[in-house]
Amino acid sequence: MLDHLQNDISIYQGKELPEEWKNDLIEKCYFKLFLPKHLGGKQFNLTDAGKCLVATAKINASLGWVHNLIAGANYFCYFFSQETANKLFSVKNAITCGSGQVNGAVTSKNNQFIIHGNWSKCSGADLATYFTVNAKDENGVVRSYLVPKEFVTIKKDWKSFGLQLTSTDSIEIENGIIPKSYQFEIGNLKWGEHYYVAKLNFELFARFCLSATLEGIFRGMLNAFCTDFLPAKNKKTEEIVNHAFAKADELNTKRTAIDKELQKQFDFSDEITFNALNQFCSLANIHLELYEIASKLYFYAGIRASETTNLFHWWYRDFQTACLHHFVRPN
Repeated sequence: MLDHLQNDISIYQGKELPEEWKNDLIEKCYFKLFLPKHLGGKQFNLTDAGKCLVATAKINASLGWVHNLIAGANYFCYFFSQETANKLFSVKNAITCGSGQVNGAVTSKNNQFIIHGNWSKCSGADLATYFTVNAKDENGVVRSYLVPKEFVTIKKDWKSFGLQLTSTDSIEIENGIIPKSYQFEIGNLKWGEHYYVAKLNFELFARFCLSATLEGIFRGMLNAFCTDFLPAKNKKTEEIVNHAFAKADELNTKRTAIDKELQKQFDFSDEITFNALNQFCSLANIHLELYEIASKLYFYAGIRASETTNLFHWWYRDFQTACLHHFVRPN
């Protein structure tokens, strides 16, 4: 990873992530953390994948966010038939992003689906080769669909306080024609039964990945604070920073412990899933503590923290924005 560029303030003045970074993720198959090896994936367990997610987020928050959302969407490969998955995801630069909104309509004709609609907040839209969308069919039933980028119009409308380089834009589809094999249902596993990650409840999976990315962003923000502000601060500030790193370590340790328990399970009963979700929700309380620590650091940094000429300012904005995702926040 090109981490020698992470301290270049000009990156934050652009509109997209550096091409070198995006190409590096593709070349190293980082978007395929959860894909099987025969599709060019790494087929990592959650802990090893989490290490990668932390690493990219420490380099740049937007980079880590895009890495997370695309790697997570590519994991949907297990909900297609194996034949369709091989066709769609074996390509090295196969990149999927999408929206969780239900905001479209689908009709069927001649063994195909015709899709219309608008969806917002598709992180990584500038990179995607496919988009996942949720839409209602003629009977009002909501289903999920994979749509090739040639049917998609991207609207550059992401205007946020933070994570500005994620291309979390809206998309529009008009007369998007796809084969019926491109319809899928999250949780309806078609293959991959021997890979425990594929069998996980999607919320469990998403909470783990977002927790790892949030940890990476937090650590990157701490590093920026230590570089820009800590040398001039007092013992009290040093204590806060030490506590911050310890709290990030605690989050990592607890997340790893949960994954070890998940790896022992062959079948995920409702009870096991419920208990694991409760544990992941408890991690959100640590996320809240990180949020409170970040606010203290911003306060102690003083007026310089409001200036766009230092990295901590940008890291703080990115971290604040990442904390707003509903899978990061406590219930």
